[in-house]
Amino acid sequence: MVLPLVIATAQLLQVLDDSSVNIAQPSIQDELAVTPAHLPGPVNA
Repeated sequence: MVLPLVIATAQLLQVLDDSSVNIAQPSIQDELAVTPAHLPGPVNA
């Protein structure tokens, strides 16, 4: 019973993390003055 809860929680945190980065990506791009081609590397790391 505990293992599925741990796995589900980990997946939820991963989705929230990815969503927050995708929402912040335009601001990150503007502040760092980089092109979209250079951003996927750090975002996917």
